[in-house]
Amino acid sequence: MHKPYANMNREELIDEVMDVTKSTITDADDWTALEKLLTFVPTEKLRGFLPEEDPAEDNENEISNAYFAAIDLQRTISSNGLDNIKRVHGGTDNEDTMGELVDDLVSFLTGILPEENDNER
Repeated sequence: MHKPYANMNREELIDEVMDVTKSTITDADDWTALEKLLTFVPTEKLRGFLPEEDPAEDNENEISNAYFAAIDLQRTISSNGLDNIKRVHGGTDNEDTMGELVDDLVSFLTGILPEENDNER
């Protein structure tokens, strides 16, 4: 038999709550107790408990999104006959056309796009 909760120190109370929470989750597949306890944990502590996010994965998503946006832009420019409009750079006309500029952008993004997206190109 355990001692009364009122006589337990903080560490003993935490252990007791952990045991009750484990049995509730295991026996009844009920996560409510844990969820209610977590509502009292400060937001920054919750974030600190989670594994670090992979910035490379976010970067791959951004590259993939930029690639498909560039493809859409390339098709829009082409379908509207805007390929041959001169590119303006720094306020002055440039020898490159808008079509060539977008082609260069698509080519660059194709080169850095993760390989698993090859089948989507």
